[in-house]
Amino acid sequence: MGGHCSDPETRATLIDSLILLADPSFRPAFEPLLTGALADATTPGNVRSAALSALPLMGPENAGTNFRILAAHLRDGRDLTAAARAVTQLPRDAWDKELAAPAAEAILAWARTVPVAKRTAQDYVETVQVGTEMAALLPAVQSTRIRKELFDLSVRVFVIKAVREQMRYDTTRLVVEAASRSKSSSKTWT
Repeated sequence: MGGHCSDPETRATLIDSLILLADPSFRPAFEPLLTGALADATTPGNVRSAALSALPLMGPENAGTNFRILAAHLRDGRDLTAAARAVTQLPRDAWDKELAAPAAEAILAWARTVPVAKRTAQDYVETVQVGTEMAALLPAVQSTRIRKELFDLSVRVFVIKAVREQMRYDTTRLVVEAASRSKSSSKTWT
């Protein structure tokens, strides 16, 4: 990849196009190119992000290896949001419980640094969700602590989408609890 395709934009586009391969059985052949790009410290950011995003496409035979690569990126805080988005695309049985603790702790540490005003951004919401899912794999005490802290750092987000070719939303009712300590109340929108 490096010698034939040195322009970072072209390399990223090439990697992004792997999903277009009609026969998924051809995709695993690109695994060494992706792992090589990720192992090279000089690989530009857009190429790294494309390689991370393409890892889940490399088939079930590479899922365990690719989870380890993505977990290392999460643990080290490298390309954290891209790695978090990619890890969600791997089958859950490829998630290694031993690697979940450092990844969840790193996501928690990162989440603490994000300003409150930026906590509704999609990257933040998705990454915190990954941290919560990783924490669920941990022993109860550690899991509860990390999930509680991530919950406290989260902003409640509701995604409501229009139903395609219909004049309605996919969510017809939304109930939220009021922030009252004296008594429990709720507000309903329909």
